[in-house]
Amino acid sequence: MIKCLKLLKVKTEHNISEAAFKEILEIMKIPLSLFKIKKKLEEMVGIQPLRVDMCTKSCCAFTSNFFHLSKCPICDEPRYLISEASEKPRKFAYFFSLADRLKIQYENKKRAEELMYRHDYCSNAKSMKNGNFIEDIYDGARYQHLVEKGFFMNSRDIGLSASCDGYQIFRQKRDDCWIIMFINNNLSPSARVKKDNLMIAMIISGPSEPKDLNSFLLPLVEELKQLEGNIILDVYNLHKSNIKPKFSAGISCIDGRTKTIFSLHAHIITWSGDIPALTKILHLTGHGSYCGCRFCEI
Repeated sequence: MIKCLKLLKVKTEHNISEAAFKEILEIMKIPLSLFKIKKKLEEMVGIQPLRVDMCTKSCCAFTSNFFHLSKCPICDEPRYLISEASEKPRKFAYFFSLADRLKIQYENKKRAEELMYRHDYCSNAKSMKNGNFIEDIYDGARYQHLVEKGFFMNSRDIGLSASCDGYQIFRQKRDDCWIIMFINNNLSPSARVKKDNLMIAMIISGPSEPKDLNSFLLPLVEELKQLEGNIILDVYNLHKSNIKPKFSAGISCIDGRTKTIFSLHAHIITWSGDIPALTKILHLTGHGSYCGCRFCEI
């Protein structure tokens, strides 16, 4: 099984086809199938995606106000495939838990040490700061504002950058696929943007771009609220007050360095994307409209 898992890593990194992988297993006389190897990996990692019912034309996800609907409220497409035995959702979007992956990372001693970058950098930066010199995201006004308002009080709190984008998954460019991705800023700049460290939180398949992106984001938003902790004050009105928010427990987690349990919190510092993606996130009319600029009202 150890050999198989190593081969599976090679298959993933070099895009080896399933047929070729099967032949490799036969040549090496390994009596295991790709299916069994994947199932074993799932058991070891313990991360299962959450399947969210969605419209077959990618209009919306059946969450919140749409949860009990049997048809898409935008295009009227039926939600289920109905047979005599059962009714099954026709299509899913997939949500991958950030909390589960952060917990796994903190349980590893080496990675737990790497995740202290934010705390160590900010501690050193206090004596090194010189004017408006910006070396990392933690020198920026956005992060400094969050700290002033009471966020990032624990040395192990995670700073996240979110990104949303749609891309064409096939050469004929007929189908859109939308990805919600996170960068873990607690890793050093040299490591945080490497492929192995990027965290895909959601995959929304085509054929079209989502019409109601918020309906897809609901599972992610709920988890981010849990990671942030229950805030007594409304965070969106914090700029009007000098009172700092009060946080309750986030996610229970084990620190691999000290083998102690702590409450893990994570906060989004920035959200990025191209113009079409940010248009959906910010509910704007788009860059082709009369008032399409998100920075002004010209």
